[in-house]
Amino acid sequence: MRNLETQIISGDNFNNKLLKEFKDLHFKASGRKTRSDLSWQILKDVVNRNEGFVSIASNNDSLVSASFFSQSKKHCFYGVSASNRDLFKNPISHIVLWNAIKYAKKIGCKVFELGDIYYHFTIPKASEKEMNIGFFKKSFGNKTNVYLKLKALSNDKKSTNSFVD
Repeated sequence: MRNLETQIISGDNFNNKLLKEFKDLHFKASGRKTRSDLSWQILKDVVNRNEGFVSIASNNDSLVSASFFSQSKKHCFYGVSASNRDLFKNPISHIVLWNAIKYAKKIGCKVFELGDIYYHFTIPKASEKEMNIGFFKKSFGNKTNVYLKLKALSNDKKSTNSFVD
């Protein structure tokens, strides 16, 4: 934390420069383009309409971690994040998430949802990355809710995946 500048971006403070930095950081972290330009523009519009916010961390005026969250009156939902992988030995994404949790509480959110957590018995089998992300997510909460996703069996006998959405 001594080396990071952190900030919550909401409303009209989310400009095109910051959007580009977030997109570039996400591209660099994932190694490929995983989101459409339209999805990034929608993200910016959500923030600009005060229906979401971005928590960021910078080092020497360079964005090193960013996370987007959408919100309603009582709920906050994690959307997407990216961090400079060269700095993974430092828990830079932890402070970004922690600041988002504090901000969500400040604006009246009662529930902060980080999304699915995968386990070793998840079908299809969770990757090591998904397992690590789940461990990271669980470390922030005081309560984990379990949801059951029901899927219909496929009639396609040729399919190797017996479940469909």
